[in-house]
Amino acid sequence: MADLQITQLTAYTTPISTDLFPIVDITNGVTKKITLAALGIILLVASDSQTGKTASITSTDFPTAYTPPANGSLYRISYYMVVTTGNTAGTVTFNAIYTDVQGARTIPGATTLNTTAAGNNAQGSLFFEAETSAHIKYSAILSGNVGTPTFNVYTMLERIK
Repeated sequence: MADLQITQLTAYTTPISTDLFPIVDITNGVTKKITLAALGIILLVASDSQTGKTASITSTDFPTAYTPPANGSLYRISYYMVVTTGNTAGTVTFNAIYTDVQGARTIPGATTLNTTAAGNNAQGSLFFEAETSAHIKYSAILSGNVGTPTFNVYTMLERIK
């Protein structure tokens, strides 16, 4: 490996916070190791786009199902929802679904999407600590509908710590 250039190395597409990087300590003139977590790098662990929805998105995995590591970690799930075809009345509520030390949890986002007009949007982020044993999931629940709205939901799951 010492005779390869960095551009010749195999790509690593699923880093975790305990992966190591070499770092040069210029004060002491030595090369040391450091983890992604010590660098404070936030890892995108999953994302999803659901478009053209006309009904609730019930408890759903990200395209790449994600289960937290055994020691538990802090996560942020961010969402953006937008109406593409409005209706007379209705809302969509985004929820994060995960398991912490107390058990299974479902927490709603702080903003709901009003489905009455195309272009209406809602966005937010939820922070939570999740433990291993269950995938982190999400839902977008449509309620109070009069008519059939169409909406898109974009989500991103990041491991903070």
